[in-house]
Amino acid sequence: MDSWVTFEIITISVFIVFSAFFSLSETALLSVGKIRIRHQAETGNKNARTVVRLLENPEQFLAAILIGNNIVNISASVLATDAALRTFGESGIAIATGVMTLFILVFGEVFPKTLASRNAEFIAMRIADPIIIVIKVLRPIVWFITTIVNSMIALLGGKERVKHPFVTEELINMMLKVGEKEGTIAKHEREIISNVFEFTDEKAHGVMTPRERMVCIEESETLEAALDLINRSGHSRLPVYQKNFDNITGMIYAKDLLKFKDYDLNRIKVFQILRPLLIVKAGKEIASVLKELQQKKMNISVVVDNNMKVIGLVSIEDILEELVGEIFDEYDVETEPEIK
Repeated sequence: MDSWVTFEIITISVFIVFSAFFSLSETALLSVGKIRIRHQAETGNKNARTVVRLLENPEQFLAAILIGNNIVNISASVLATDAALRTFGESGIAIATGVMTLFILVFGEVFPKTLASRNAEFIAMRIADPIIIVIKVLRPIVWFITTIVNSMIALLGGKERVKHPFVTEELINMMLKVGEKEGTIAKHEREIISNVFEFTDEKAHGVMTPRERMVCIEESETLEAALDLINRSGHSRLPVYQKNFDNITGMIYAKDLLKFKDYDLNRIKVFQILRPLLIVKAGKEIASVLKELQQKKMNISVVVDNNMKVIGLVSIEDILEELVGEIFDEYDVETEPEIK
């Protein structure tokens, strides 16, 4: 074996090491847990920050890795063929093809990728800086290749790359289900967290008590009539209207009537003790309704349509039920217990 063949074998070995590095890097960056790596980056880990930078532009690091990997694999194959021809003559081509296929497959692909998939986070944070260097060295080629690829995608009607968030609603729901199956979180905890996503989309008309179940009182009625209606209906809060049901003017609370227990309730009108009432549109998000109720220290809001016609009411209990499940309140129908 002459010195040139020895040099070629050493160079081939170096190229296979580089091939393993590129395969290792590709799998590690594509397999790394994006949430964990983002968290580590936010806590000050410099290597994690570099990984996040790479993940924000995947087409760039993928192009650099694939270009680098192809360069070293092709170069190794060319040198192996030349070395085999010098050593074995014409039969060297078949020998070089078989040996290089085996070496590249095992040491340049399968082994490094398997290793990276099992230790993605550890490896990703250690290859991030070298990959940045590779991207800088190959920048002109990377730019050229990515430009061609993006142009082809555009011609085929593909969409431009959109920067997606690391954490999505779908991902969180999937993690919650896995956590429940593995016993990390309880079922009711998973349900409450999942309900938060639906909560932000729900509108007032979807959770309201409908108009036909509302119990209201005319503002010119006496407190005696109001007290009687409260006793008969079981509601501690009554919307108050003026002349017609669609002209809601406020709300009275049963507890306010206690202040007048020593007075003649037939001589005091409902409008004299009115409390203000929140009126919201049917399409308003319940998260906004809840926030407004909290700010104004109210418990109930009347829901109206686009024509300002009353179609129902929403209580804080109705809104909270979207998060924690059924809560019995005074507008729910209670079943009578069976006599045994």
